[in-house]
Amino acid sequence: MTAAGSPTAAEKRLRTAAVAAASFLADRTGVAAAFLAGSVVDGYGNPSSDIDVLVLADGDTPTSTAPHGHSFRFEDCLVEVCHYGGERLDVETRSLAGFRGVVTRVNGLPLTQQGAVTLDEFTLQFLHQLRCGRDLCGSSVLADLRTQIEWPRVAELIRLRRESDYAGHAEDAAGAIQAEDAATALLTSRRALGSAMDCLIAALGHTNSKEKWRYRKLADLGRDDLIERCLRLECDADTSPQAILAGARRRLVAAQGLVTEAGQIQ
Repeated sequence: MTAAGSPTAAEKRLRTAAVAAASFLADRTGVAAAFLAGSVVDGYGNPSSDIDVLVLADGDTPTSTAPHGHSFRFEDCLVEVCHYGGERLDVETRSLAGFRGVVTRVNGLPLTQQGAVTLDEFTLQFLHQLRCGRDLCGSSVLADLRTQIEWPRVAELIRLRRESDYAGHAEDAAGAIQAEDAATALLTSRRALGSAMDCLIAALGHTNSKEKWRYRKLADLGRDDLIERCLRLECDADTSPQAILAGARRRLVAAQGLVTEAGQIQ
């Protein structure tokens, strides 16, 4: 809401999406719960961001009935892309029973890098969407699921996964620096720094695993000092090979510091 009490542009979009989703789901049977999610709900979206509608079905995921879009399946999820009232809705439907199995599996994973890397990004994103989603129906079902999920464990699994990503990128960057391959050192050291930032963000409890929002998440966490520092590290004004290699070395040193800081957070 704005200071005057009128709804923001994002809020207006979410209200329109809620009406559209209700219309879309009206002819569906077996819907146990549904909620709005995505970057607009998180407060990160822009006017071109679509809005996600997540649906949990009592039985198997249904066949597509979208009259104004197309659909496809990704693993156990049916994805339907639709347009209502000028809004693009990505409707993702999976079975409630299947998702309960995901919850049980996540709660039982060992807190190790080996355990963390078995979680795919699609599952991590769905977990965060559930955590922060705006309920449309089946609030009691959603509340029960949110209570069952150990959110600190989810954040720690993301941290461990990003730590593993960091290690791979840092190794690549170190090799490129040694070989004086400036372009590869530039790319891989940036990836190492990004993974290290994501590692720290997860250590601070954030469960949004999408890389593109890392600076927005740092702002949420009040880490403006880190935003300025990392932006400077990521931007190379001098494109000479020597300067690029020196910048890559600085990124690796900074990245190692962030990973160490993340590992010390309890």
